[in-house]
Amino acid sequence: FGLTLGGEEIEERLHTFAKTLARMGVTVILVNETQAVTGQEFQATEKGFSYLSDNLVFLRYMESAGEMKKALGVLKKRLSGFDTALHTYDIGEGGLIVHEPIEGLHSVLSGMPSQDLG
Repeated sequence: FGLTLGGEEIEERLHTFAKTLARMGVTVILVNETQAVTGQEFQATEKGFSYLSDNLVFLRYMESAGEMKKALGVLKKRLSGFDTALHTYDIGEGGLIVHEPIEGLHSVLSGMPSQDLG
């Protein structure tokens, strides 16, 4: 189903909706799609709703060596530690495949990574 929230009270409505479902034992998954594929300033959410999340995972396109690749990372995980490395991933017939950490690159979150110097 889709939920459309309008007006100035969108933040309050979304907060109430998510917290009510969580109190009922429902796992709430919020998805935030961004307009640009690469090259935009990285933001966890466009509307500032990351405080609602216990866990925050991002999926991002990146260009590396002339190829379009997909990067995955964890920005936040309440109540425990987490892997801070960025990983490339693929989705295929076998489901989600998370590859080894991305090494030797910086600026991956910009969508246009560069080789580390050093």
